[in-house]
Amino acid sequence: MASSGMRVNLLKNHRVLSEKDYLREKKFLQAAVVGLVLVVFVTVAMALWNFVLSQKLRGIEEEIAKASSQMQGLTEANAGQVYVKNRLGLIGNFLDDQAIARESLQEVLTLSLPGVTIGGMSFESASEISVTVSAESQPALKEALAYYRRTDGFFPQVVSNGISRSKEGRYEMKLVLTLPLKDEKS
Repeated sequence: MASSGMRVNLLKNHRVLSEKDYLREKKFLQAAVVGLVLVVFVTVAMALWNFVLSQKLRGIEEEIAKASSQMQGLTEANAGQVYVKNRLGLIGNFLDDQAIARESLQEVLTLSLPGVTIGGMSFESASEISVTVSAESQPALKEALAYYRRTDGFFPQVVSNGISRSKEGRYEMKLVLTLPLKDEKS
């Protein structure tokens, strides 16, 4: 049945490499290995660089958070200082107003002319005092008006609301004295 003289080769023919092809494939293999080593090296270097940068970034973020919390504290302290400054300003303004009122009363009451007296006094507003001056004669009344209107005087404006004569024969004049502003006084 089977003939013994004929042989069939079912294996593929092996190609035999020439020395030139062998050297070329060896160089290609070496280049591939060098390329692979370079890729691995660059990948490791990039990973290390990324790690270093992330550590630096984390440190910067922590410093920013710390500085932000310090800024928050300073902002709160600054708000407290502004509040205290405003309150002190209001208190200072109040005391300045009181000092002006006290000085104004002293100026009104220091009138010392013979035959002239202060008949009454009241605050018309925060910036005006109403004063009733009583005198024995019209010239004495004119001197009292001149006292309050003097050029170096304390009151910036003096307005007379007229003169009247009492039953006892004394002359009375009602004056409205404008208080100086804080800035004018300084």
